[in-house]
Amino acid sequence: MGKSMTQHGLFLIDSKRPHPYKRLGLRFLDISIMGILYLLGGVLFSTFMNRIFPEFDKEVYDRQPLYIIILELMSHAALIMCAAFILRQMVSVLTFPFDGWWGYKHSRVAEIRGGVIVSFAVLVMLLNFDQKLIYTINDRLNINLRNKY
Repeated sequence: MGKSMTQHGLFLIDSKRPHPYKRLGLRFLDISIMGILYLLGGVLFSTFMNRIFPEFDKEVYDRQPLYIIILELMSHAALIMCAAFILRQMVSVLTFPFDGWWGYKHSRVAEIRGGVIVSFAVLVMLLNFDQKLIYTINDRLNINLRNKY
């Protein structure tokens, strides 16, 4: 009949060790705490980014050379990646208060990398990044990928 669900890792339960459901509950709690930390870090970083980069104004960007706009977008991307790296490092060194309970190990949680939640928090909170990107692609490069800002 095939492999069981635990062999596929669908329930993240190792039935050979004691307290599988308690460890599963701790895993959900751990993932929730990490998600909250990543979200808070992403919001704080986005607030910082919104203050250091200029607000999008089509008239101003129409007068700027294309290479300046592209450099600004690349700076955004570079800072986003640096912030994601720093957030991942900070969350990975934080100790989970229930580490070791019933054999649970915080270090084994794959979500510690947190790429999805960091990306979501940062990109949603960056107020002008998407407008600048859409403007650059649609108006300056003349590639119509999405509706205008």
